[in-house]
Amino acid sequence: MELKNLKNLRQLKAALKDASAQDIDEIIQKLKQVKEDIILAEKQRIESEKVRTDSINSMLGKLDELNLTVDDLLAARELKKEPKQKRVVPPKYRYTDLNGQEHTWTGQGKLPTALKELMELEEHDKEFYRIKE
Repeated sequence: MELKNLKNLRQLKAALKDASAQDIDEIIQKLKQVKEDIILAEKQRIESEKVRTDSINSMLGKLDELNLTVDDLLAARELKKEPKQKRVVPPKYRYTDLNGQEHTWTGQGKLPTALKELMELEEHDKEFYRIKE
């Protein structure tokens, strides 16, 4: 049953036409419990919002004392964030493709097509192309 039906006296009477007085008393008790739960939840929400508002006001007061702005804090946060640097993986293999261009490969990811073709043509395994340190 929708809330709008419960608020409409005519529809409520129609819904409860077969209910006994005892059934209606039980429904009223359950509605009272629902009401108490809603009141408690509303009080908790209001208190939580008050704590949040008080905390914000306290912080704003502290910012005023220190002669800082929210923008100063945001700028400091951005400075604190260090950009993630990519890990540079040194190449492990060096080869010259069929067009005469030199390439390197780290050994990570899929085997380059040019290296695969070169290995098949020259009948070498990839260790043949490993860079000697």
